[in-house]
Amino acid sequence: MADAPDPDQKTEAPSDKRRRESAARGEVLQSREFGTAAVVWAGIAWLVTAAAGLVSACLTLLRQGLVVAPQDALDPGAVLVAALQPVAMPFLSFAVIATLGMVAAPLITAHQWSPGALTPKFSRINPVAGLQRIFGSKIFFEVGKAALKAALLGWIGYAVVGAALSGLMQLGSGSPEAAAVKIAATLIRLLAALGGGLIVIAAIDLPVQLSRHLTRLKMSKQEVRDESRESEGSPETKAAQRSMARRAAKRALAPALAEATVVVTNPTEFAVAMRYQPGRDAAPIVVARGRDIIAAAIRELAEDGKVPMLRYPQLTRAIYFTTPVGQPIRDELYAAVAAVLAFVFNLETLVQSSPPDVEVPPELRFDASGRTAD
Repeated sequence: MADAPDPDQKTEAPSDKRRRESAARGEVLQSREFGTAAVVWAGIAWLVTAAAGLVSACLTLLRQGLVVAPQDALDPGAVLVAALQPVAMPFLSFAVIATLGMVAAPLITAHQWSPGALTPKFSRINPVAGLQRIFGSKIFFEVGKAALKAALLGWIGYAVVGAALSGLMQLGSGSPEAAAVKIAATLIRLLAALGGGLIVIAAIDLPVQLSRHLTRLKMSKQEVRDESRESEGSPETKAAQRSMARRAAKRALAPALAEATVVVTNPTEFAVAMRYQPGRDAAPIVVARGRDIIAAAIRELAEDGKVPMLRYPQLTRAIYFTTPVGQPIRDELYAAVAAVLAFVFNLETLVQSSPPDVEVPPELRFDASGRTAD
């Protein structure tokens, strides 16, 4: 079995395929600190919106439990259900808000829901892998992060409670209702401050986790080559595919090339076959045109059929980009094509003569991408 690539060799950016496969396995960007902050703030939102209702429902339940009417004794089950209904709604809202907080965190960081993240990882129960995690280099980072987090949250808690301590010490002199309101307000301030600290921690942790995630996804040059070969096929397979495509093109173009008068080429990228039969055609007609594989098929058919084939790059591109198959050439190209046809018709009588130079109008001079020169 081949050795896994050395981490130092993974210098290439991950491909889209690598990202998709990693996401399918659940290897997406995750930050526990961000998830913790999301859940805590979901709890704070619940306290602000529903906690008062829960306290009121609990007080109502307590009062009803201390007073039992004679008719209630006949159906205690209905009484219990009616008493618990007001309490159930705040707890249900808490479950919904907490679930939203837990789901929102990975969706925000990973930008997608990855079922693979929920799949059990049995490799994590491997004792050897566990020892590597315990004594690996990452443990120092995690311990340092935990220490800093504890120090920050401890300082925040000390500051908030210390600021409210004098007021809390005087709660015994007031009414129970006022004391409850004071305690609740202090608790919410404390949780909000701790939630703010968690956001700061998450803001520090998220770029670190992003960097580590991208590092894990990086590929070696050999992995990039292997993936390219898998997606595009081996050179032998691609050559066989090109050969099959060229044979199919030749079969499709054979009838058109059978009546071609001349073929002009780029010389290798483009090819255009034209027909001109005096008395039948008022102007030269394009019977076939193409580039790459189609151009190669046109050239091979021209060689097999002894059709004159001449190299005129500018003229070939001008006809290719301006004239569809079955249509006569543009008026602006008549002079150039006429010179080529005159040479072809007199080819048998000419001895050691080279093809004539032709002039293509500047507005019809195209590059290989079909753009005209400015």
